[in-house]
Amino acid sequence: MPTPTSYPPRPPPQRLVSPAEEHLQHLQSTVALLKAAEAESAEESERLAGAMAATIAEGVPELPEPEPELLPPLPPVPMNPASLTGLWRAWGSVQNGGQTEEFLQLDVRVSGRVSGMVDSDGDGVWSEDDCRIASGLFNGASNIVRFVQIYAAKELLDVRWTARYDKATDTFTDGSWMTDDGPGGVFSMERTTEEQMLNREGADAAREMKSPGGAGAG
Repeated sequence: MPTPTSYPPRPPPQRLVSPAEEHLQHLQSTVALLKAAEAESAEESERLAGAMAATIAEGVPELPEPEPELLPPLPPVPMNPASLTGLWRAWGSVQNGGQTEEFLQLDVRVSGRVSGMVDSDGDGVWSEDDCRIASGLFNGASNIVRFVQIYAAKELLDVRWTARYDKATDTFTDGSWMTDDGPGGVFSMERTTEEQMLNREGADAAREMKSPGGAGAG
């Protein structure tokens, strides 16, 4: 009787995994990975917090304050030459050492051109007998004014005026008079009023001389 042939045992049949179960397993694996990453991140945050606390406890070094930025100075505001228009009183000394006083009406344009009159007869009243101012110019860069005083009497020499305007004091300083014969004297100049001009020393006498019946009349 033939001997029966022996065969190895068959493995148990494998269980088929459905797509739904496979998807669930994938989700479970992803959740496990996220939890592990979250735990690692929390541990790192705790380590950083501890390091920061230690740094604060040791004291944060003070940073030097930045040096202030040095800005260039602003350029001065140029003055308006027309602001010099008005009545001025000049006083000073002439070459022979005597003292003198003059009243001027300056008309200064924005361009710097200067014109006007000088109460040369001393009566405090503007008239055709007074000198006129011509060839005048105010230089806004140097604050220097120059003009020529022209007498009504042709035989008298023109007088060239030069002075520097001081904005802080609203006066003219370092003034000088010149004629074709040479230096005529030095002066300063300040603003004044018509009342002061009318009441200047000798004004009454000068007006009396020019009045009808006066010593200087007709």
